[in-house]
Amino acid sequence: MGPFTTILQIVLAYGSLLAIIVAFVDVLRFSKQDFADVDRMPRVAWLVLLGFCFAMLLWLGGWRPEEPFGPRSFMWLASMAVVALYFTDMRPKLRNARIGRGD
Repeated sequence: MGPFTTILQIVLAYGSLLAIIVAFVDVLRFSKQDFADVDRMPRVAWLVLLGFCFAMLLWLGGWRPEEPFGPRSFMWLASMAVVALYFTDMRPKLRNARIGRGD
């Protein structure tokens, strides 16, 4: 593997972990009532799902520095799908629910 590929894979791997952390913290910003108003998956379920994704990415690649938990693994794809779903579907609805209540 060339140096460019290695650097790209490391950036994607740690960027993925950062995206999961940002999503997790963002879920914590919204109340349980916001999630109830949206009538979707509850807050606790999102926290568990994002925590599981974070743990799995660490477990899958934390011990292999020569090939980190990057875009080659199925779990990476699934984790990024969860993060994308949260940021593109849930977060806008949660923000609208909060604005609608006047918070």
